[in-house]
Amino acid sequence: MHAGQTRRKSIRFPLQMPVIFWWTNEYGMRQQAEGHSRDISEAGAFVFAANCPPLGAIVELRMDLQALPNARGAYLIEYQGQVVRVERPNGEKGNGFAVLRRPS
Repeated sequence: MHAGQTRRKSIRFPLQMPVIFWWTNEYGMRQQAEGHSRDISEAGAFVFAANCPPLGAIVELRMDLQALPNARGAYLIEYQGQVVRVERPNGEKGNGFAVLRRPS
């Protein structure tokens, strides 16, 4: 590791599935958007989305594992987290944000 890098405390799994998320904007209005996950871990997730919540926002996420190949039955992952990074690159991958899961 180089200086300034930190080691991740949880393993990320490269799962691409639909994500619905919502947050309250600076005017107190509920915002909702959709995207898809790039990866998830027990500590959080990275979500690609055209409309991203702002850095520091508290978001609720709902991920549907039923959309995965070979999934049996419905299984939802739902949790609250804080946006810790927002990416708006000019590349082909598009916008995305990283969420750190809040303890239940």
